[in-house]
Amino acid sequence: MFKLQQRITELNEDADAPINPSQLEFYQAKNLLDGFEADIQQIKNSERKDAQLIYEKSDSIAFVNILWQDMKNYEHFGEITAELITMSMESYDHVQLGDEILRIISSDSWGDASDKAAQKYIAKFLISLSVKAPKLVTRFMNMLVNLLGSESYFARSCIIEVLGNLINYSGSMEQTEQVRNQLIEYFDIIEQRFGDSHYIVRAKVLQVCQLISTGKAKFPKQRPRLMDLAISRLEDKASNVRRNAIKAILMFLETHPFNLDGGELDLVSLNSKVENISNKLQVIISKITTELENDAMSPSDNDSAVDLSTGTGNDAIINNSNELNEERELAMRYKLEIQYYQDAIHFVKQLESAIHLIQQLLLSTNRQEVISSIKFIAMASRYKIAGSEPAIRKIMHLVYQPSYQNISLSSQKDPNSLTSSFEYKVMQTLYDTFLQLYLCPVENLDPIQNTNRICQNLLDLVNKSSLADLASLEKILVSLMQNGSVNNQIIQRLLSLYQKSSKDRRGAIVLLSMFSKAAKRIVGDDLETFLGVGLGKIGQSDFMVAKYTCDALQSLTSFNNNKRFNMSNSLFGRLEDLLLVETNDPEWFLAAQSAINAVYSLGDRPGALSSEILKKLSAQALSNYNENMTSDGEFKIGQLLFVVGHVSIKEIELLEVIESDLKRNKSSASPSKKTKADELDIVAGTVGEDGQPADDDIGDIINNIRDTQLLLVGENLGFLYGILTNDKDIDVKRTMLMVLTHLILNGMIKIKSHLGELAICLEDPDVRISQLTKLFFHELASKSGENVIYNNIPDIISTLSFNQKATSSALEAKLEELEATNELQVSEEPNGLAQESDDGVKAEEESVVSSGTSISIDQARFEKIVRFLFQFIKDKQSDNIVEKLLLRYRSVSSPRQAYDLTFCLSQLNYKSDKPLMRLISMIPAYQQFLVEPAVYRLFGEIVTKAKQAAGGFGSGSGGGAGSQGSGIVGAGSTGSGVSVNIVSELENKLKLARDRELGNPETLMDVDVESLVDDDKTNGANNDGDDDEMDVYSDEE
Repeated sequence: MFKLQQRITELNEDADAPINPSQLEFYQAKNLLDGFEADIQQIKNSERKDAQLIYEKSDSIAFVNILWQDMKNYEHFGEITAELITMSMESYDHVQLGDEILRIISSDSWGDASDKAAQKYIAKFLISLSVKAPKLVTRFMNMLVNLLGSESYFARSCIIEVLGNLINYSGSMEQTEQVRNQLIEYFDIIEQRFGDSHYIVRAKVLQVCQLISTGKAKFPKQRPRLMDLAISRLEDKASNVRRNAIKAILMFLETHPFNLDGGELDLVSLNSKVENISNKLQVIISKITTELENDAMSPSDNDSAVDLSTGTGNDAIINNSNELNEERELAMRYKLEIQYYQDAIHFVKQLESAIHLIQQLLLSTNRQEVISSIKFIAMASRYKIAGSEPAIRKIMHLVYQPSYQNISLSSQKDPNSLTSSFEYKVMQTLYDTFLQLYLCPVENLDPIQNTNRICQNLLDLVNKSSLADLASLEKILVSLMQNGSVNNQIIQRLLSLYQKSSKDRRGAIVLLSMFSKAAKRIVGDDLETFLGVGLGKIGQSDFMVAKYTCDALQSLTSFNNNKRFNMSNSLFGRLEDLLLVETNDPEWFLAAQSAINAVYSLGDRPGALSSEILKKLSAQALSNYNENMTSDGEFKIGQLLFVVGHVSIKEIELLEVIESDLKRNKSSASPSKKTKADELDIVAGTVGEDGQPADDDIGDIINNIRDTQLLLVGENLGFLYGILTNDKDIDVKRTMLMVLTHLILNGMIKIKSHLGELAICLEDPDVRISQLTKLFFHELASKSGENVIYNNIPDIISTLSFNQKATSSALEAKLEELEATNELQVSEEPNGLAQESDDGVKAEEESVVSSGTSISIDQARFEKIVRFLFQFIKDKQSDNIVEKLLLRYRSVSSPRQAYDLTFCLSQLNYKSDKPLMRLISMIPAYQQFLVEPAVYRLFGEIVTKAKQAAGGFGSGSGGGAGSQGSGIVGAGSTGSGVSVNIVSELENKLKLARDRELGNPETLMDVDVESLVDDDKTNGANNDGDDDEMDVYSDEE
């Protein structure tokens, strides 16, 4: 310290000389201060008395300047300076050093400077000082808060954190009036900063909320307001802010003050307590009121009734007064309890609203945000907050999200796995949460009680779960079972419930079927139990037990290389009995599906058993088949059709399994025995170099069986689409839609001309059908190399607008033939021939589509469907679509159809000359509909789009139609692909054609004469083309 004092004295002698950090002696002084960071205790214990010399008047200014400059230049120096200031205050009662530095910080414009490093270092100093010397910082807070107006988010964040430290400091002090007023001001500033423009400051405010919630003081008045503001930040656009908001709410939950009843925050229980205490309070208030009224009504002069000599009256008065005071105290206590529970209810409602928002963040792309959400929902579930159970199920569904579905607990053992990735951390958090909530034992319970408790937790979870929840739960339980987190006592307890408890039997077998996917011993060691219960009398009366028993049995071949059982095994007799049992219970279908799956998974010749079952079901169902069947007969028909359909699916899957087995067996033959034969096969070309047959006979045979035998769908597509569009039952329509989308997307059937019926479902009144159809079209458009929607747009328009299911292939061929021979291009043919061609095409189309089925669709639905479909049309495809749509005007028979076609044209993008030229050349085909205001308005929108594509009209564009007639090719262009002249020509000719149809000869003649004169002057070489075109228009006129 002597060296430091000596250097300060030297600097003070030359006051005008600037402080140069590069001077060697200065670095020696700085290195001495650096010793505070390396070993601050050493500096405290050595030569403390000499530190008083620093505060001599001649040295203090220079020393403060040194500290200030170093603080801005060196990151570690702020902590050292804060320690030095604290030491000078506590050990030597000197506050001048801290005052001078804080005065410089308050008055200096460091918050607006461009040196972000200096801002960061000074901020660290202030935060450290607010922790070590909060009383000193409090005295300067009135000046420091001005930094909240600075442009630097470092400065604003620093002041917010300083305020948080001071709030915790003030909360631990005696609550005088001055302290309370200070706290109110601090909290007001904190609340204002929730709306700061920079996301880092908003995140810092939420971190300060976490800091405040961990302090000794609970701040019951400010806490609800901070909670509301934190919940509002869950919808912030910055993921960092949302993540800190979740953490702040979680900290508020963990430190909540409502622990009188054990800490659980069940809203129903809290409301019940409020109601109970309110009733007690009302009784006491009524009693007190009655006593006061009686005292007021008693005569004041009734002294004779009181025996003054014995004092009995005075004792009674005293007793009554004491009793009244006790009742008043009790009433006051009840009021406080009511206020306590009402605050708790408000807090729980805040948490419920937060859960609703946080569970939406489970699908966030920010993995840390997902982890924070899982932790909060798990904590909310422990406190029994309403809404946490549905959120837990949302967490379970994460295991099937594309980002997480290939990650399991076992991946941490693989050095090449994603163990360091955030995806793995998300799944690790998910599995840990599930373990803590449902599978972790409680310390104060014995093993049997813990086992019963864990089983009951799982049973409750299963009983409240949907099919989607059960699928996710199965994947979680399999991973936990494989990881050793599920002990054998739990399995034995579930087996016991499966055999003896009618109440919990369903839940037990569901869990056992899930665990069986991870361990063969679960079913293999107790096979007779599963057959006797699940496939015996109990299973035949409770088909859900039978279904999950069949699911569990399928695991028998999963652990022995798919070795199958002989069909004489008693297992298959039990499965056959289940399929043939007489019942009208709809749950039979679920059990039958699982039973058929078990037959094909376990049997070595499942087709033989399936054939026998189908024969017996056919005999039952068709024995009394007639038009007036009872509901029992209809149910049997449904059973038969269901089994036929599912057996067909399993046969196809079996063929694929046989194909793969045959190929694998052939490729695994002994190499020594077939080396020479393989060489000859390769030379002959019958075997490829990879050892596989060049002509895959096995694959060809399997594909032939699969694709050409027993095919019924293709021959009955019309019937299926009729169900989709005409059936009144929503469930039937949904099922048919899912079937058709599955068949189409997997290439099992061709769309042909039925896409319009599916397009109608885009605006179905049922939201689920509409969403499924939109998903179907998105998937259809994403299939690479296939322009299915583009190729079928004309047929879709025919279905939607022309009230016909589709145009036949014959009509399409005719239209293409007419287009190829240019018979429909009016600009190159006399008007008579064009009209003749028009009539011929129209007659041809009417004859072809006359047998179509009428489909009514209103205009609003039509426009919504078209807008949705045309988003899949690429710009380069617009040219051909324009041409196809223009040809449709030949068959228009009503203004509505013309409007629909024009609306379709208006949805396209016009970024080249070709579609505009087609619009010009085909004007005679649609000019008669331009008199309709709505149609003409849509063509105006097309012109506007073209103008925008062309970038506006330039100086080279002509004003009349005639001047553009011969300039279609090579006209002036802005370089965007659209000619300005062609856009102008289209606009003029549309106006001309509309005037002609409206019978406005004056306008027509004015435009034509001006165009011809202008054309003679500017494009004399091309007069022939314009004359021919004017001849056509003159003939029509």
